[in-house]
Amino acid sequence: MFDFLKNIKVLLAAGVFALLSLIIGPMASATPLKLSVILLGMAVVGICLFSRWWGALILIALAPFYGFVRFVMEVPQSVMLIKEVIVVIISISWLLDDIFLKRVKLPQNPVLLPLGIFLFILIVQFLRTGDPMQSLFGLRMYITYVPLFYVMLTEKITDRRLKTALFVMVLAAMLTVVYGFWQWTIGIDQLRDLGLAKAGPNIQAGDYLRVFSTYAGPEYFAANLILQMLILFSLFTASSSVVAKVVYSICIGLMIFMLANTLYRSMWVMALVSFTAILVIVKKYRYIFIMALVLFAVLQYSPPYVKERAGMTFSRDDESYQIRKELYFKTNVINVMENIIGYGVGSSLGGEAFVRQTGGRLSSRLLMGGSTESWLASVTIELGVAGLLVYLWLMISVIKISLYVFKLAPDAFWRSLGLGFSAFAVGDLVVSSFFLVPACFPAADLYFWFITAMMAKKYHQLVYQKAAIPGGQLGDQKYLEETI
Repeated sequence: MFDFLKNIKVLLAAGVFALLSLIIGPMASATPLKLSVILLGMAVVGICLFSRWWGALILIALAPFYGFVRFVMEVPQSVMLIKEVIVVIISISWLLDDIFLKRVKLPQNPVLLPLGIFLFILIVQFLRTGDPMQSLFGLRMYITYVPLFYVMLTEKITDRRLKTALFVMVLAAMLTVVYGFWQWTIGIDQLRDLGLAKAGPNIQAGDYLRVFSTYAGPEYFAANLILQMLILFSLFTASSSVVAKVVYSICIGLMIFMLANTLYRSMWVMALVSFTAILVIVKKYRYIFIMALVLFAVLQYSPPYVKERAGMTFSRDDESYQIRKELYFKTNVINVMENIIGYGVGSSLGGEAFVRQTGGRLSSRLLMGGSTESWLASVTIELGVAGLLVYLWLMISVIKISLYVFKLAPDAFWRSLGLGFSAFAVGDLVVSSFFLVPACFPAADLYFWFITAMMAKKYHQLVYQKAAIPGGQLGDQKYLEETI
């Protein structure tokens, strides 16, 4: 008798490819390049159906290039949803295979409870907005890659696999850095002439280009650069090879230069906070001198417009500062006080639904489709005070497990990775109070949730499995590598 559960992947594959054929059919007259991208997406979907690990690795490799494909190659937005399709397929395969058939249990860790409550609040608030399309768009910003956290928790990932994933992340980041350097050398005018100045609305500050590389905007590029710098820092501190340390240092230096040329001051602050957090965590304050020296070198040798941008940060003549000041102390506070239970998912994007819910009382950029300029304010406006508190609980839990791995992991690689990622989460949490796009929702969220899953697995191993290690010793490296 045909077993539907055991053959679900075959059935799912047939269904997905039948659906994709309906999408691709009308595009038969598309350019060969666009059609190649679509066919490549179909091939990736096929791989994901039968190997969750390879599916995740492909997503990791392609993550920095979605913006380029969407804007420069002008692939339709509906086709760009292929990444969401891949996540859904991986998640369904995991649910049916690991959860229903094999009855695999999720490793216990402090992130599971706040994340579960946060998702519940999202579902409730999703139903309250009154504008289905706006709610769906808002929900997509929150949860696109969250399922990968659960999938990777039960996936068998050795240290070698994890290092491969980190290598792919860094390699992809360096490719974006190379392309970013090319953008920087030719400038905004030539990019427009070549038809390559296609991204979000924030690719220019005054007369100068905000380097955005292959991303949808410079803020996404900057957030990923910070994460990759911290990963490289982790690899640097864990490595015993002088050559490797030199290569890592060069890569970090190039990324710092690119970060400066995104002209995104909020991301500059995030980088500063993250690396300061490292000094505080390790309690080696003598390295403050080195950080100050690097900061001085960046300011000294950066192009004049970078220095000008930095100097304008708190100036009364700076439009961005004045907008944030008005939003923080007037609009955002009023919006929250008007309704502490929240207006629903997507409401902070503005629009008619928000105007209706507030009765037209609140006059601000927000009502005209503007933004809050603060992720924490957006979370509070959409999910209420309860949503904000659970979000903070979730982020603190991520920092907690990363710090635990840093303190108790038996080998330098895991300690360094725990240190770097906890510093990244601290920087993200601080900056999200005054910047709209934090790194976990949605700028670098694929990488964020992947590494969070690795930290959670290692935390579970260190806390709950140490009693099962032969001899009761936490430092049996071979055993630890095999069990993760």
